[in-house]
Amino acid sequence: MMRHPLVALLLLILALPAFAQGGDAEAAGVLLRPRWEAGQVSEYDFWTRRERQQSVKAVVNGQPPQEREAGETTTSTGRMRWFVDEVRPDGGATCTMTIEHIVVEVTSTQIQGKQTVDSRKAGDGDNADATRMMKALTGIPMRVVIEPDGTVKSVEGIDTFRRKLAAAGGPPASAEAGPSANDLVETASDLATLPGVPAEMKLDGKWDKSYHWDHELGSVDHDVSYRLAGVETIADIPVATITGTGKLKLEVDRSKMPANGPPIAIEQMEGTLSTQVYFDLLRHEAVGRNTLTRQVLQVRVNHPQVKIQTKMTQTVQGQVLRVGEGG
Repeated sequence: MMRHPLVALLLLILALPAFAQGGDAEAAGVLLRPRWEAGQVSEYDFWTRRERQQSVKAVVNGQPPQEREAGETTTSTGRMRWFVDEVRPDGGATCTMTIEHIVVEVTSTQIQGKQTVDSRKAGDGDNADATRMMKALTGIPMRVVIEPDGTVKSVEGIDTFRRKLAAAGGPPASAEAGPSANDLVETASDLATLPGVPAEMKLDGKWDKSYHWDHELGSVDHDVSYRLAGVETIADIPVATITGTGKLKLEVDRSKMPANGPPIAIEQMEGTLSTQVYFDLLRHEAVGRNTLTRQVLQVRVNHPQVKIQTKMTQTVQGQVLRVGEGG
């Protein structure tokens, strides 16, 4: 596995606004679909910060409202390995995605200090269930099927995760324990490919892609519009810059609400997404990705004696950076 000076340069520009470089992209089409070779391997480092803020107002038996604020920040880092096992004649591929390690740090107004979970360390860390879950998730060779347009069709590995988790004495091995199969598809979709991209793109060309991901309250649709913003040369590698903006739409699953609880009304007030991807035009894979989502929900609970109104704001920033390649 070789490190490349491209990594250092991308670290400097990932957080900056994208800018267009015309070059040959204005005259010739740019190929952004997978054009891989069997045996191609890449390693990616990921970093995600999830910030949640809650403002709660409660009125009990008509008394003056009681208000409180709460917040939580979760930072996840780790490394993933991406290996191309087979390339089909239509350009699609079968790959293996392996999570090598995960480190999660949580700070909250509800706890003192910081809780840390590190899949590489012995013992249960600050949270036994979370540690066992992270350890069960690492080291699994997950089979990923990629469509010719870069869409992730499926990811296998969730059953192996649940067996490992049960053997380690973790939470019950069910769909509610840890990620779902669809969560793994979401993870793979944010790694090496540009899902749904047309066969050939011109500078300033656009395409749309819809995603349907799991959410703790049900599911959330991501409708994203992508744009080929430019092509430039970084450390002797032609790199395409793709930007994307989109809307989030929450679909509430009422079966996840308390069975005998009071009526709960959930309304999404805001849901936005922006992303920036750097795509290696020699290896035809993403080399860097920076995504930001923001979602604001308003939750109302109506009970004869208690009325509660909660505003929940969640901001998630994620970065993925290729740190090694071979094959």
